[in-house]
Amino acid sequence: MLMGREGDCVTLAQAAERRPVFSGISTPDQLVDRIREQGEEVSREDILQGDVTVVKVDAPRPSLLVDLLAEDILQEEQADITDNAGDQRRDDPAQ
Repeated sequence: MLMGREGDCVTLAQAAERRPVFSGISTPDQLVDRIREQGEEVSREDILQGDVTVVKVDAPRPSLLVDLLAEDILQEEQADITDNAGDQRRDDPAQ
């Protein structure tokens, strides 16, 4: 799983280095359960964007609002962006 926030995208392992709440987490349900175990309110919303499901987790304490998605989805998106950039360069006579 990857965590996205304010345009950034990091793995949950990288997020755990910054915020202990992500330590050992591999699914949105685990994150929600952990926050609830700490006695905090948390909401989870599954958002379908095309054929991709993004899970939004919102917890006022510990001040957390993140989007979670499968890592392979991001890799596919990055490949598409790279492919499209190459197409644009080929179409640009200045290149």
